[in-house]
Amino acid sequence: MFNYGGFQGPEILLDKNVVYVNFNYRLGPLGFLSTEDDVVPGNNGLKDQIVALKFIREHIKHFGGNTNSITLAGNSAGGASVHFHCLIKKSRGQYLGKVAAVVDTWSRDPLLPMHPYELLKKKMVYDIPWLVSHVGSEGLYPAAGAAHGDDASYILNMSLNTQSDENDRKMSDILVNIWLSFAEMGFREPEVCNVNWTQVSKSSKQTDYLKISSPNDLEMEANSNMGHVQFWNSLPINENEKLLQENDW
Repeated sequence: MFNYGGFQGPEILLDKNVVYVNFNYRLGPLGFLSTEDDVVPGNNGLKDQIVALKFIREHIKHFGGNTNSITLAGNSAGGASVHFHCLIKKSRGQYLGKVAAVVDTWSRDPLLPMHPYELLKKKMVYDIPWLVSHVGSEGLYPAAGAAHGDDASYILNMSLNTQSDENDRKMSDILVNIWLSFAEMGFREPEVCNVNWTQVSKSSKQTDYLKISSPNDLEMEANSNMGHVQFWNSLPINENEKLLQENDW
């Protein structure tokens, strides 16, 4: 967790009908140190974000924004923060869109009163539309092909220049339109470049997703081994189950 809100610039979005807001929050030990008691309960970074979200909710109308159409988005650690806000009760109602936090049960006013795995098992999750993307070489950093964060750089202006040639600009237009369409309407199985993008099924054992190889090569695919899940399941470890006993649910 590093950099600052302005690291992701709005230049690509300036001609679009959207009000883009970014903000800073405490990082590293200032944001997420915990002494596991009420002295330093932790999650200060997430608390900063909640304050910012409340400010946006209350004042975005003064900047031409729509109070009833606020979408929360993030890249990398920011993406993790979005996940946590779907689990944090205090965040609900601050956005309608669709970080290494700690379980702070010791706090007088906890954000995460139980482990995220337990919240998921109990279905204590904000039920909203959700859009996620990843790249082919997610574990790599820039200059290593389609690496971590490269997809976000086609929507927000960062160090990687994604407006230098025609193909890059076409790809940027596709991803920006997906992003803005989702922010405006949620997920309604949109048509992207003549491809019907269907939602992920709750009952299917495979994941349906839109594969974007290039601006001219988009297709729906299905994968039952997303994230190499079969390999991870083959290992003799059950991390979450070891942290939380089944009879404690």
